Amino acid sequence: MKFASPVLLALAGLTLMAFAPSADAMVTDLIAGQNTTVGTVTITNDATTATATYQITEPEWCIVVTHFFADIEPPQKAAPGRFPYKDRHPCVQTVQYTVPLTGAFSGGFYAAAHAEVVIVDNETGRITQNETAWAFGPFLMPTGWGWYFTFILE
Repeated sequence: MKFASPVLLALAGLTLMAFAPSADAMVTDLIAGQNTTVGTVTITNDATTATATYQITEPEWCIVVTHFFADIEPPQKAAPGRFPYKDRHPCVQTVQYTVPLTGAFSGGFYAAAHAEVVIVDNETGRITQNETAWAFGPFLMPTGWGWYFTFILE
């Protein structure tokens, strides 16, 4: 199992499947605007790396910015611009980050996945909706909105 504890919670009257742990991966919902599931974040690992994959599952949405946090200490605040892994994207459906599993990361780590997601009008090319999104987890960020979780290596 990849998490300390799988959790199922109701948020704003919407039941979200927070985690789907397995022997090979951890999957959590990517929640935009605090209540809209737009995709998933999956974390897998092999002997030397962990890979975080953001995947949009709602076809009208795309990812334009991502921030990924991985550390042996939990995040102190919801400040994704300070996360160690980050990038801008040209309206994509999938993004991956690879984290080396060396030294302190050998047993697992705290993780947080943030994204900026948009809907683009196909005719005009203009953004019609822009939301911040977080991967759902059992722990609330100390400040701001968002979640983080633990990823335990086997």
